[in-house]
Amino acid sequence: MPSSAAFPELFAHALRLRRDLAARSHSFEISARDAARVERAQLVIANGLGLEGGIANTVAGARGAAVPVLEIAPAVRPL
Repeated sequence: MPSSAAFPELFAHALRLRRDLAARSHSFEISARDAARVERAQLVIANGLGLEGGIANTVAGARGAAVPVLEIAPAVRPL
């Protein structure tokens, strides 16, 4: 597992997105800047339950840009 020391910018960005999502999880809209970063990512991790809401189009755009998308739902049993 990568450490925050190895990828400080990635972890800082992930923590900012997590904080933003927690604060407004039902109305989150990804910024154009963050959407562009997702579409240039090396990997996108999505829950895969159709709960992505405001970022579903961004995840689809990343797929279209040949970014690997790992959906977690097929590997777990939702409650």
